[in-house]
Amino acid sequence: MKGKNNLFSNVGNEISGTKKSNNTSVINSEQENELVFRTLRLQQERLLSIAITSECKRTKESLYRKGASVGDGGTADAIRYEMITGEKVSGKSHIEKGWNSIHRIDNILKKQANHPDKELLTKLKEDLLNALGKNSVK
Repeated sequence: MKGKNNLFSNVGNEISGTKKSNNTSVINSEQENELVFRTLRLQQERLLSIAITSECKRTKESLYRKGASVGDGGTADAIRYEMITGEKVSGKSHIEKGWNSIHRIDNILKKQANHPDKELLTKLKEDLLNALGKNSVK
């Protein structure tokens, strides 16, 4: 965890405004969790903003919900939470949704081998497979 402190030290200073005398930040786990959560959301928003086709936009909108409470708000993070804790997210299992989404992505890519959103759809699929504990197939 040594690298983790260094990773968050500058941002932690901005958020908490607190420093130890040796110039490293003091960041509690709640602040660190919030920082990780914000970073994940920003990464997710950047990735998903590149969707070109309406088909891909609908797929990503079904996988990512605004106001979601787990991880980056995506189905894959909800699956990871369920797999780790055994608890459903918002009273629903996301595992079946994950498999259905993988099949939908496969069908989109089968229809059009050079789909304009192929890279994004592939990343979404790989994230779902990873969450489900499966190795992605290239």
